[in-house]
Amino acid sequence: MGGNLAASAPTDLPVALAALRASVLVASIRGTRSVPVEELDLAADELITQVVVPDALGSRWAYGKLALNASAYSVAAVAVVVQPDGPTCAFAAVGPRPDRLDAAAPPGEACAGLNAVTDALADGAYRRRAAAVLLEDALLKVAGR
Repeated sequence: MGGNLAASAPTDLPVALAALRASVLVASIRGTRSVPVEELDLAADELITQVVVPDALGSRWAYGKLALNASAYSVAAVAVVVQPDGPTCAFAAVGPRPDRLDAAAPPGEACAGLNAVTDALADGAYRRRAAAVLLEDALLKVAGR
């Protein structure tokens, strides 16, 4: 778990934790600090010592991803968690680390500002469009449609 978080790997776990508003405790010789999962950027002398996940009992959630095959890294992935204070969306494999945002804007608008990367799997525009489609589908799932 710590390795995927520390490396900002485009895997399922970091995006799910970001949608759950999780944070990590990071320790070094300088002390300990708490960092939201989507803002994690470890210094060379830091270690993740704990993952803190807020209580999500009673929440509704959905997850979706687009990958070239079942074992491959995602081209885009989205996790949506609806808690009493509102929905939270998180994206993986679109940018260099998970992105988290509120789900108030329509999916296309919400995803337009994502810092999408271009690599051998897909270009940034394709990743943003895939994220918007995945977000729309996930929001429909949590709404029970």
